[in-house]
Amino acid sequence: MSPLPMDTRGGPAGAVVVHATYVDASGDLWIEHYVSDTTDRDEGTAAEKLLEALAKLRPDRSNYLDSPGMSSFDKIHDLAIRTSLSMNKRLQISHHLFTAGAAF
Repeated sequence: MSPLPMDTRGGPAGAVVVHATYVDASGDLWIEHYVSDTTDRDEGTAAEKLLEALAKLRPDRSNYLDSPGMSSFDKIHDLAIRTSLSMNKRLQISHHLFTAGAAF
């Protein structure tokens, strides 16, 4: 039996997650993750799932520094901007580098 052909383009996103870095009261760096409510690949779009994850982050927003990445997440959430998974990853990395730099 031959293996199934592999699709290198990937497929629809299941869950979408936002990883957000913060510094706790003792100065340690931590990462919290926020997962979209919709986790089925066949339901919703990646952009809709990102907005779900950002809605979960919102109540904890004061725990995070006002980095350029986090400010962009605020705008995406507030204006319900539909964006991509790659933009989500870029903003997470931007926020992480900003927070890690501020912590040390």
